Amino acid sequence: MKYLIFMIYPILLYAYPDFSGKVEAGLNSVLQKETPLGYYSKIELQIDGNIDNYGSFEAIAILKNSKGLNELNVIKKKSIIGELFYLESGFSTGNDQLDELITILTKMYEDGKLNNLLNSKTYPDDQIVLDRLLINLNTKYVDFRIGRQQIAWGTGYAFNPTDIWNMKNPLDPMAPKLGVMAIKTEVPLGDISGADIVFSPGNDLRSSSYGLRVKSGFNSIDYSFSTVKNSLRKELGAEDRVMFGIDVAGQIWDEGPGFWSESATNYIYKNNNFDVDSLEYKIDFGIDYTLDNGLYLMSEYLFNSLGAGSKNEYSYYSLLKTASGELSGFAEQYLFNGCSYSLNSDVKLSLYSLVNLNDSSFALLPEINYIYSENIEFKLNYIKNYGNYNTEYGSYEDSISLIATAYF
Repeated sequence: MKYLIFMIYPILLYAYPDFSGKVEAGLNSVLQKETPLGYYSKIELQIDGNIDNYGSFEAIAILKNSKGLNELNVIKKKSIIGELFYLESGFSTGNDQLDELITILTKMYEDGKLNNLLNSKTYPDDQIVLDRLLINLNTKYVDFRIGRQQIAWGTGYAFNPTDIWNMKNPLDPMAPKLGVMAIKTEVPLGDISGADIVFSPGNDLRSSSYGLRVKSGFNSIDYSFSTVKNSLRKELGAEDRVMFGIDVAGQIWDEGPGFWSESATNYIYKNNNFDVDSLEYKIDFGIDYTLDNGLYLMSEYLFNSLGAGSKNEYSYYSLLKTASGELSGFAEQYLFNGCSYSLNSDVKLSLYSLVNLNDSSFALLPEINYIYSENIEFKLNYIKNYGNYNTEYGSYEDSISLIATAYF
């Protein structure tokens, strides 16, 4: 990263950058008397500029400050996930490999790397994050994006089986994706067709990740095929995997409901060979429609063969795979439903639900968005969890947050 900064510094001297950004402040609380009120503030500065006729550059720096809540405030101690998460010192499962993974998980939690745990309404400690820093180089036949950048594959809303570059929380599907250090090559193959080649370096070539995505379309249907050699989860002890995926999105008929779908198969890749017996697959399908009165409706289904078929199968592996992003939750099957309606140009009401179809627990997510002015908006959201102590969403406390954002 430091070499990329040195590359961009002289560019800033000759380009004419534009500056923009936002200031965000929020309050969040788990609805328990003994739990403190948490708060956070964030300043995001974005710099964009052109490099004559050669391309452009962009950078986003984020300064965060927070206090109060952490993941443990959200998880109930007397629950199935609490029993898995609250490990006493010297705890042993009797399985050396599993004990090692649990030690890694504990260390990642202490380092603040588990912010993607489901139902977590928390934010990292004080830090400065260089979320994006890249150079775009444009040529006649191919474009290059070099540096820390946002990579988003797939068509899903709450779930993205083909997007191995990001760890999405389905309880906050619109959260910004973090930057990925990569070299991305974009090759146009026609008016609506193209190929993206991505290389994300690791410590060496063997620990690096790289992939190809080819996209096209016909009529009102867009589709793409992708494959990735994935080594992004090695720090959690995960083995290399190769993913083959397909995604599609469009309208069922003119002015009719929209739909999207993704499917991905993953194989463990070891010693330059596929382990055919290690096949894992994920399937996602969604549909949405806006009624004449402006009411927006949507529904999305996910099947993940890595998940547990029943609550009796929840284990430390479920927790590890959720923390690493291989699972969106502990179970095989989820259903995400939602609706939204704008009362006027300033106020929007939303209600979403996330249902674990294997243990029947679920979370309700009502939200109010209020645009105070052209540059200032407020968001109030609440997460209400339903389920027994031995279910996924029954393991979480209810939480509420208020966020104010000012753009400049």
